[in-house]
Amino acid sequence: LLLMNSTEQFNLIVGHINHNLRPESDNDKSFVEDLSGDLNIPYYSKSLDPNSRNKSTSVEEWGRTNRYSFLKKIAKQTNSKWIMTAHHGNDQAETVLMNLARQSGVSGLRGIAKQDGNLLRPFLAFTQKEINDFSKRTGCLYKEDSTNSDITIPRNFIRHRVVKPWEDEVTGLISGLQGSVRHFNEWKTALDFLIIKSLFPNVKKSDKRFDIPMDMMITLPKMAKIRLVHLLMDDSGSELWSKHQLNMLNQFINKDNTGNVHELHNGWRLLHNRDVLIGEKISADIQKNAVELYPNVPLNYNEYRYELILNGRYDPSENTNTETINWSILKNRKLEIRTWKKGDSFQPLGMDGHQKISDFLIN
Repeated sequence: LLLMNSTEQFNLIVGHINHNLRPESDNDKSFVEDLSGDLNIPYYSKSLDPNSRNKSTSVEEWGRTNRYSFLKKIAKQTNSKWIMTAHHGNDQAETVLMNLARQSGVSGLRGIAKQDGNLLRPFLAFTQKEINDFSKRTGCLYKEDSTNSDITIPRNFIRHRVVKPWEDEVTGLISGLQGSVRHFNEWKTALDFLIIKSLFPNVKKSDKRFDIPMDMMITLPKMAKIRLVHLLMDDSGSELWSKHQLNMLNQFINKDNTGNVHELHNGWRLLHNRDVLIGEKISADIQKNAVELYPNVPLNYNEYRYELILNGRYDPSENTNTETINWSILKNRKLEIRTWKKGDSFQPLGMDGHQKISDFLIN
C-alpha cells in the first residue's frame, strides 16, 4: 500500500469492515482510518452486527460473505478496477490443510486463488515472516488480531500447532506448498478440459437445464461424475462443496430411481427421469412461504398443481404423483404446502425416531 501510494500511479481506496466480534475492533477501525488519513487515501468502512448472523451460518462464513459484498459494492461505487486483499502464503498453507481435513475435494486443494475476477491477492507469494520483516525494516506499524492466538479456533490451531513448527523445521515449506497448489490447479484444469471436450458433446444443455444420458454417466469414475455436474451448472468452484454435499450428490447420481429429486444448495434441482439425469435451475422468484391447502380447492404452488380430493373411500393409486391419506387424522388440522427447509424431518412408518427428508430422498 505504501509503495503503490508513493508512486502516484494508482488511485487507491481503503475499505475496512468492523465485525464487532472483539472489544478492540473499534481501535482497529481507528487505526486503519488514521493511516488512510495520513496517506491521503479515501477511506470507506462498514460496521456489522453479529446478532444479524443466521445461526445456521458459521461466524467465518458470515464475516467472509459480508466482507466481499461490501468491497464489491465500494468498487462499483468508485469505478475501481481491482479489489486487493492481504492474504499471504501462510494463509494459503492453512487453507489447504483445512480443506484436506474437510475432504472438500480437488477444488479444496487449489487453496486461495491468486485472482478471481477483479479480486487480486498479491501477497500470496510471500510468507508472513517476510511481510513482518519488511514492516520492521520500513518502520510500518500494524495491528495484530488478538483472537489469532486462540487455538480453540481451528484455523489458529493449524497456524500455531501445525504450520509454524513445520515451517521452523522445513526450509521453504510455504513455497513448497504453493508449488503443490499450482500443481493441483493444473490437474484440475486438465480434468475440466477433458470433461468439456469429451463428455459435453453427449449432453443436451441450455442456460437453465441439462440432460445427461445415464448410460454414459454410469461408466464414469466418481469424481468425473461430480465434476461433470459442477461444470454443467457453471460452478466456478469459488464456493467449496462440503464432504456431506459431495457425498449426497454422489449417492443421488448412483441411486437411479425414476422420479427421485435432489435440490442442491446452489439453486439447482436434479431429477432422475428414466434413462436421463436432468438438472434444472430453480427460479429465483420461487415462492417459499407456506400456503394452506383446502379440500377440493386446487392450488398452484410454484411449478406444481396440488389438489386435496375427499372421495370417502380407500382407493390407493399406483400414480407416483398421488398420495392416499386418512382424512380423519387431518381434518381438524391445518394442511400447508411449503418448500423444503434445511433440517426438515419426518417419522417413517415402523421407525421410532425421525429421519431428515434430504437423507430419505437420497437413500
